[in-house]
Amino acid sequence: MAELQQPDLDRLEYIAGMLAELRGMAEEGQLPSISYYLGMAQMDALELLDRLTELDSRDERNAVA
Repeated sequence: MAELQQPDLDRLEYIAGMLAELRGMAEEGQLPSISYYLGMAQMDALELLDRLTELDSRDERNAVA
């Protein structure tokens, strides 16, 4: 698996922060805001996953070569 770089760690911290906000909003019943933040967290998580998957594939190709 690809090693996490500082920008990746920063994004994971950001996603974790958004999820903490969502938990607080859910407890307060702020449903429209929850939908927005869920979408943002999902988009960031998927972009990061794609980036890490791409790095893994590149590492595997380099190991074979």
